[in-house]
Amino acid sequence: MKYFSFSFLLLLFESLPIDLPVVRPDEEKPTFTVSAGIDAKQVFQDDFTIDLTITPSKSAKIKEVLKVGHNSGDYYYVVNPNTTKNVKDAYISQYTIPSRLYFDENGCYISLSFYAENGELYDQKGWYIKPVTPSIDIYPENYINTPYTAENIYTSLTLRSYLSLNETFQFPDYIDYFNIDVYHRLTLDSISFQYTSLRAFSYSGASLTYYDFDNVFPYIEHDNQHRISIPLSISINNKTASFSYRDVMWVHPKTLRMSLTEKEGFVRTRHFYMPVNKKSYLLEEKMQITVWEAGGSKNDIHYELSYLASRDLIGDCNNSDYCVVEVDS
Repeated sequence: MKYFSFSFLLLLFESLPIDLPVVRPDEEKPTFTVSAGIDAKQVFQDDFTIDLTITPSKSAKIKEVLKVGHNSGDYYYVVNPNTTKNVKDAYISQYTIPSRLYFDENGCYISLSFYAENGELYDQKGWYIKPVTPSIDIYPENYINTPYTAENIYTSLTLRSYLSLNETFQFPDYIDYFNIDVYHRLTLDSISFQYTSLRAFSYSGASLTYYDFDNVFPYIEHDNQHRISIPLSISINNKTASFSYRDVMWVHPKTLRMSLTEKEGFVRTRHFYMPVNKKSYLLEEKMQITVWEAGGSKNDIHYELSYLASRDLIGDCNNSDYCVVEVDS
């Protein structure tokens, strides 16, 4: 009888090329991060599309299933394709959400599931999209001490969570007149408001308007209601929104009559001058500043302002503390 030492058997066993089955733990399944930025959505608006940036943790062959409903247990719309796709790096999936039929005052819940080819669930993400606060007409005098708040102006999907953003408007320094000492030029320094949001401020337009029944500004175009309109710009600095004149304008250096277009004998300016000897026509007259579609909730802001000036201090450069100097465009 032959005997083999136990150590020899172990050595022999270790030298054999045996392929043992490897059990893959659950954490080796691919996982997926979903990111997106979704602008404000209104109740029962037209169907909208969302672009989802999806990043897999590893290469995989998958099928995506999108569900839309009231919550995670009540779905009324499902996108369940028969095809699978190979994914490796970040990619974009676009889906249409049936908001016209189903996006109500509670918004909707969206679920995106990732399945293996054999039907095994790899990963699942879910988030709400809530409807934006409906647009209103904002009058600054109503929001001096407390802000106006609009909710759900933007939905942000990042990593494994989602966030609905809000915005606020407040007018703590509101006055109902242009704070100007002298009849010279119309400055906008006293007009401002506070805007707070994680989103950048946006608006579609702003203007200063005046019903010029006495034709104080003959070189500025009037509409059929005798109204002139001066385009404005808004800038945000440390949450404070301030106004300025949007465009280069033109002014006659002696009469200080204004034009929004270039005219012979006029010089360029970034200021809006008040014409000579017309203070009596303008004093205590109402002017309006309007901002259209302000913020993600697209509100219109309406200022009504009186023109006040206690002293005349206006003239040409030879005999006045204030005069008109041409500026470059």
